[in-house]
Amino acid sequence: MPCPKPSGRRRTTTTAAANKGGETSTDLLTCYINNPIGDGTGVFGTDKFLRDTMLAMMIAGRDSLAVTPSWFFWLLSKNPNAKAKLEEEVLNVHKAKNEVLISYVTFTPEELSSMVYLHGAVCETLRLYPVVLHEEKGALEEDELPSGEKVAAVSKVLLSVYAMGRMESIWGKDCMEFRPERDD
Repeated sequence: MPCPKPSGRRRTTTTAAANKGGETSTDLLTCYINNPIGDGTGVFGTDKFLRDTMLAMMIAGRDSLAVTPSWFFWLLSKNPNAKAKLEEEVLNVHKAKNEVLISYVTFTPEELSSMVYLHGAVCETLRLYPVVLHEEKGALEEDELPSGEKVAAVSKVLLSVYAMGRMESIWGKDCMEFRPERDD
């Protein structure tokens, strides 16, 4: 499929809009546009790379981004104590803003960073219901796993992220429980 070529003006406009107010934007598209490899003619600097990357994220990322909030809210619905603690944390951060509570609220990155219980709840959700169930890694040269097992060069190692998130030897006897305070 031919790649539409965005004009230099469109790239400049995209970058300028992302950097409005003198702040540096950290969204992925802007990072790719502003930081091409070498002189910008490498693969990361091409319009085709930008198009293909954004398309892959929109298509492949759609389902994974949709499923995690579903598991998150399902786990909260099954754990009323965790839900109450999370609501309390969110309301406390919102009260500090001195704003009227409306049907939806947005938080700054700093405010989100202060929500320790929310972070724990998201991490627990991803531990129990990871987006990627299995991860495959390849060894370029001979290596040794922490268990002492030898891995030959150009071998593949398959990790079950789903199983590891439920291992009693890693998470303890309550490994199947949703406990956002687990990392406290």
